[in-house]
Amino acid sequence: MKLFNQTLALSIVLAMGSAASAGEFRGVLKNNEGVKNFQKKPVEAFDRFSDALVDLPYSGEVHYNLGTTFLQNREFEKALSEYQQAIKHAPSNSSRDQEVRFRSLFNSAVVLTELKKTDEALNLYQKALELNPDSVETKTNIELLTQQGGGEGEGESDQKNDKGEPKDDKSKGQGQDEKKQDQPQKIENPKPKPRPFKSEELGQQDVKRILEELKRQEEQIRARMQNEQSKDAPPAKDW
Repeated sequence: MKLFNQTLALSIVLAMGSAASAGEFRGVLKNNEGVKNFQKKPVEAFDRFSDALVDLPYSGEVHYNLGTTFLQNREFEKALSEYQQAIKHAPSNSSRDQEVRFRSLFNSAVVLTELKKTDEALNLYQKALELNPDSVETKTNIELLTQQGGGEGEGESDQKNDKGEPKDDKSKGQGQDEKKQDQPQKIENPKPKPRPFKSEELGQQDVKRILEELKRQEEQIRARMQNEQSKDAPPAKDW
């Protein structure tokens, strides 16, 4: 039985108005580049998420995405740490923050399952279910984990009848068929579908203005570096 693994990278939906800084917008662009490369270029995605975190250190989405790259690479302790940060930085009751917390709890439970910490995983799945009671994936994983945890030591009793005698092959086969029917059907893991960047409060003019500001800052930095290099260069000889 295979558990659901919801490793979906989130693109940031920021309510960025005219007061948004160039650094914040740059962080959004880097994060969304990471989302775009998440499936085919995981190393580049990790680099983009790491860069985005410099500009958006308190973004739950970026911490979640970085944790998901660690999960994909089976670096479980690092993934748990980032998911904890994601939950910490998504404290509100907004749908956006609740989604970040739900996915962070869900994937943390996946990590704990990989680490054979079933009781802790079940606890986090229950917390995730409180945020999203309609999640079929969460309910299925809870049921599968419960079955796996309580399924040991039942084989011997299943092989005997009420008198303590071994059951015949026919009754044994019927019991197995009934047990199979009771088990939830395996469903393939949902494929990540990153969403493109959009913001209800960020219009085309805002995007154009911020991009122009980024270009202006880059030109200033380049000019400053050239000036510093010219100062450090040895003076030309006057023959």
